[in-house]
Amino acid sequence: MTKKKKKVVAKVKKTDETKDEKPKRKTLMIPMSELPYHLGLKMRIYPNNEQKRLIAINSGISRSVYNKLIAINSELNQLKKVNVYVKQVADRIEALKERKSKLSKYYFYMDSEDVDSLTIAQAKRCYGVAWNMYHKVHSSGRPKYHKKGILQ
Repeated sequence: MTKKKKKVVAKVKKTDETKDEKPKRKTLMIPMSELPYHLGLKMRIYPNNEQKRLIAINSGISRSVYNKLIAINSELNQLKKVNVYVKQVADRIEALKERKSKLSKYYFYMDSEDVDSLTIAQAKRCYGVAWNMYHKVHSSGRPKYHKKGILQ
């Protein structure tokens, strides 16, 4: 009889141990940071003339969106420094906030069929990241205007 009681006690201990432990999930992909090396791939593209034109248009739009957002934000910051309520200033602030949210409504060339919507979205995302970095790490400096590079 004592042997049976020992078995039951051992089974209870095993179930208590399994309840406390969390089952480990098997991941299919290992993050790059855990690998002892990083893989990369260099590619060279040879676009035809039409593709070159589309690349030039989309890179120009991306730069334009980023620069317009910086201009709008810098003007908003200047207008918010006004301590006295002035109707013209308040109206301008509202107009700039609307323009910031709907750029393609105010700049007709952004609605062209050659412009990729993801290009505009990525430029806005980069702009947001730049301001977040400025607020977190002041040594990064305020976001600056992007200028057209030599090779584009």
